Amino acid sequence: MASAPGKVILFGEHAVVYGEPAIAAAIRRRVYVSVEEIATDRIEIESRNLKIRESMRLEKCTRGELEGVSAELKPLWHLCHKMLELHGHPLKHGLRVEIRSEIPESAGLGSSAALATALALALKEIFSVDMSPNDIWNIAFESEKIVHGRPSGIDNTLSLHGGVILYRKGSMKRIRLGQTIPLVVGDTGVSRSTGKMVARVRMLREKYPDVIEEVIRAIGRLSLLSVQALVDGDLEKLGDLMNINQGLLEALGVSSPEISMLVNAARKAGALGAKLTGAGGGGCIIALPAKNAINNVVESIKRVGRDAFLAEIEFEGARIESGGAHG
Repeated sequence: MASAPGKVILFGEHAVVYGEPAIAAAIRRRVYVSVEEIATDRIEIESRNLKIRESMRLEKCTRGELEGVSAELKPLWHLCHKMLELHGHPLKHGLRVEIRSEIPESAGLGSSAALATALALALKEIFSVDMSPNDIWNIAFESEKIVHGRPSGIDNTLSLHGGVILYRKGSMKRIRLGQTIPLVVGDTGVSRSTGKMVARVRMLREKYPDVIEEVIRAIGRLSLLSVQALVDGDLEKLGDLMNINQGLLEALGVSSPEISMLVNAARKAGALGAKLTGAGGGGCIIALPAKNAINNVVESIKRVGRDAFLAEIEFEGARIESGGAHG
């Protein structure tokens, strides 16, 4: 069994697609993937959360003949195909893949990247394939492209490594926090497509290039300003920057009435700052509560959304689980 954490984007979503920096953090909610050998000539994949189970002959998956599979599991079948190619010789047994996730689906919390990373790591162990962390990142990223079209790479990086990072396309720098950053995640309950939201910003940028380029650059500058605030543990400054970032994301058209309801509820309950996290259009928000307002913020978000929880930052990335199956 392998697992990998989800993530939140603190600053810089959408701008990161255009080469600007972003700040993101892994959170202590994970996807667990178990892989075991079975006495058949098939691969079986079951997702408990999605209540989907599919099966395919080994030969067909090895050849990459993936027609007929569900859209939800297609990225995983593609990853299995690529790992079988790396394995390099026919398997003498089938495989059963079971998935359990603590991360809400289609909520902007990196569930698909965590799943791809955990599956790649589990298959690496089963196949005894010599793979570097960068190899695992690349194969998970290829799976992410099927889900999101043009992913930034942030989700895969945090699922693999954990922690808090300053990310720009092609580079990553770890950030050491000056103090614990309390984050509340609020779920609107509205699913959204990262690919569609990225495409919406791209079309707006093509239509109004001068204006939208300025917004994108401003979001990038906010990411850089937030680094020192994180290092200093300056929560008030972080809250201000989050609120400004939310306004700029609204200008890009990626917020929604549901997101606004949760953001406003969090601020009224004592959040120093609140903003959407991820692609927008639904999904989740993050809020930075004042020290004595954590419970108030959680309960206020719950009253207008589907769920809310305190998100601890996870400093460990993908790992092999020694304790066996979970749940």
